[in-house]
Amino acid sequence: MNNRTQPQNIAKGMFWATMASALWGVSGTILEFISQGQKIPATWFLSVRTLGAGLILLLIGAIKFKQDIFSIFKSKRLTAWLIAYALFGIMGNQYTFFMSIQTGNAAAATILQYLSPLFIVIGTLAFLRKWPNRIDIISFGIALIGVFLSITKGNIHTLTIPFNSLIWGILSGVTAAFYVVLPRPIVNEKSPILVLGWGMFISGLLFNIHRPFWQAPPRFSWVEMSGAILVILAIYILQRYQETENDALA
Repeated sequence: MNNRTQPQNIAKGMFWATMASALWGVSGTILEFISQGQKIPATWFLSVRTLGAGLILLLIGAIKFKQDIFSIFKSKRLTAWLIAYALFGIMGNQYTFFMSIQTGNAAAATILQYLSPLFIVIGTLAFLRKWPNRIDIISFGIALIGVFLSITKGNIHTLTIPFNSLIWGILSGVTAAFYVVLPRPIVNEKSPILVLGWGMFISGLLFNIHRPFWQAPPRFSWVEMSGAILVILAIYILQRYQETENDALA
C-alpha cells in the first residue's frame, strides 16, 4: 500500500465507522420500539433480520464476485472460522444484544456492548500474554467509569436497568468481541461482503430452525415494517466499516 492510499483508507474508515456507530444506535432504538412496545418475539425477529441481511449481502456479493461467492468453502480452515463466526459472533451477539434491549433499554444495552474492546484486550492478555498500551488502559478505565455512572447514577446500591438486562448487556460485549476477532482470519483472504453475508445467512438459517419466520408471524403496521427494514439495511453500513477497516490494516 502506498503512502497516498493509506490516508484515503483511514479517512474512509473514519467515515464508515461514524456511520456504523450512528446506525447501530438508531437500530437499537428501533429494536426497543418493536420488541417492547409491539411485543415482537426476539427469536422471530432475529430469524428475519439475520436471514434477510445475509441474503442482501450475498446478492451484492454475487453481482460483484460472481462464482467466487462460494470460494470460502473450498478451504476447511476458512469454513471452520466462518461457522465459529456465525455461531459465537453473529448469533451470540444478535441474541444477547436484543435480549438486553428487550429486558432493559437500548441506551444501556448499546453502552454495555461497546465494552467489547475491553474483552478483546482481556482475551489478548490471557491467551497471547500481550499487555495493552497505556492509552488503551486509560480509555478502558474511563469507559468503565462511564458505564458505572450510566447504570447506577453514582449509587452502587441501585441499577437503572433490571439485573437480567445488565447480564445480557455484558454478554453482548463479550460476543461483540467475538464478532470483531473471529472473522479476521477470513477477511484477510476474502471480501468482507462475502464473510458477513455468509455469516448472516448461516446464522439466519440456524435461527429459523428454532423459530421459522413464516410460523405465526406478528402483525406489522407500515411503521414497524419500515423500522425492521431499516435495521436490516443498517447491516450493509456495518459491512462497509468492516471492509474499510480491513483495508486500513492491510
